[in-house]
Amino acid sequence: MKTIVLSVMVSLCILWPDSVHAQLPLIRLDRITPLGGKAGSDVTLDIAGRDLEDAKTLHFDHAGLKAIWLKDRQFKVSIAADTPQGTYEVRAVGRFGISGARLFSVQRGLTEVAEKEPNDEPMTAQVVLMNCVINATSDNNADDFFRFPAKKGERVTIDCFAFRLDSQMVPMLTLSTAQPLAPNPSPPRGEGRMLMQSKPYYHRTDPFLDFVAPADGDFVVRVHDMTFRGGLPYRLVISNRPHIEQVYPMAVVPGEKSALTLLGRNLPGGKKSAWKTHEEPLEQATWEFNPAAHAARLTAF
Repeated sequence: MKTIVLSVMVSLCILWPDSVHAQLPLIRLDRITPLGGKAGSDVTLDIAGRDLEDAKTLHFDHAGLKAIWLKDRQFKVSIAADTPQGTYEVRAVGRFGISGARLFSVQRGLTEVAEKEPNDEPMTAQVVLMNCVINATSDNNADDFFRFPAKKGERVTIDCFAFRLDSQMVPMLTLSTAQPLAPNPSPPRGEGRMLMQSKPYYHRTDPFLDFVAPADGDFVVRVHDMTFRGGLPYRLVISNRPHIEQVYPMAVVPGEKSALTLLGRNLPGGKKSAWKTHEEPLEQATWEFNPAAHAARLTAF
């Protein structure tokens, strides 16, 4: 009898730790689409992840961003007009707690454009305007093509945001002159000619192109995902606006005036400098900066 009782106690001791260490599922927010929006607008945001049961709330780290639940894994995000440009954290709240953060970008001055299929070939490239940001997703083995106009001598920057906004996409950009929209048995010389191809620029993944339009006309940018995975979000900015590459000094004292030296492209009043990138010289300008005394309390990136 003692042997039987001892055996039961030993069995309970072996099984007991498993029940003690049992855990509930852990909510996980893997992806949001799109990755950003414009201040003063509403965005329909889709989320993806694991254990998102009853996830009917999104929590942002800025009061200017508010979400209303529409249906399972979909929200309407309202971005207040006075929300500063920058990158903010968003988390999902559901039955199993609050998730880790994903990044959501807020911009000003650019036109937000949603990707429209089919745009998998140069001839079906989606037509967009200058100074836009395109919200798109990768297409497995296919590529995305976007067509935009530029004027001769115009300096254009093409910036692809993926890794910087928590996307796993590894994009590559290729820029070409545009082919005619209508079939032409004798296309003019130079149409469809590749002009440049990107290399990793930001954080060794996100690509960037900087070019001066050789003539008036349309140009086509090809976005290729080097991981060949579909559904990965990215934001593609095509712009002729000022683009800052670097600022010196890199730190200032709140409340004290500082003279900053800016290096970049399309800088108002900028002059060519000795610094080059993408074989094109950067411009240099001076900016008298007077940071507010409360600048040290700002947390937006």
